[in-house]
Amino acid sequence: MSPAVAASLAVVGVSALSLLGMFALLVDESRVRRAVPLLTSLAAGALVGGAVFDLVPEAVARGMARSSVIEGMVAGFLGFGALETTLRRRLASADHAHGSRRRQPIVTLNFIGDALHNAADGAMIAAAFLTSPAVGIVTTFAIVLHEVPRELGSFGVFLHGGLTPRRAVWLNALTGLAAWVTALLTLVIGARVAGAATVVLPVAAGTFLYVAASVAPVVIDRQTTTPQRLWRVALAGAALLATAAAARLG
Repeated sequence: MSPAVAASLAVVGVSALSLLGMFALLVDESRVRRAVPLLTSLAAGALVGGAVFDLVPEAVARGMARSSVIEGMVAGFLGFGALETTLRRRLASADHAHGSRRRQPIVTLNFIGDALHNAADGAMIAAAFLTSPAVGIVTTFAIVLHEVPRELGSFGVFLHGGLTPRRAVWLNALTGLAAWVTALLTLVIGARVAGAATVVLPVAAGTFLYVAASVAPVVIDRQTTTPQRLWRVALAGAALLATAAAARLG
């Protein structure tokens, strides 16, 4: 099997994980809505775990200086802060003009952060298969391990931002196209694209931390009972540990 075909099949498999939320379409929407706080808690832990235990170590392992990694994380975090402020102002103006409540900025922020991460994954998978089939398989396996909790969490963030389950599923799936684009570029141009994608890793880590901070209030919402808060914190912790364990296995 040629590296191009193998890489394409691997990207298909990884991108399919973004459709995990489709199972929610088989359940009554009211039940899905009740699960949003739990999915958001899962997202908070998975995002922090993905940033700290996956993206940052990967950037360092690929030769980025620690100072550059920190600068990238700060750029991603502050950039998302500026973007959210701009989006809130525009949405507030639109809501006032139309007399309706639209989706929250967190939807756009989560979409961009997820797309950045998937773009880096696509380039790395293709570059790995260009190296050798064995390296490609190991890289794909490592990516799959940490994608599962993050994709479920990403779906929860979209729901938290006001999307319907159906729109959340398809918007989550749309982020997977970024992996296809960078994988194709890597196969056509070569592994240099994967080297450029490395620069995206700390920036994506910064965006993950910002989104996690944005949804964290849901985890410790004071309007809920103490057992509910403890359960949400435990779920966030479990997602973080699962992501850390997946990164270590990869």
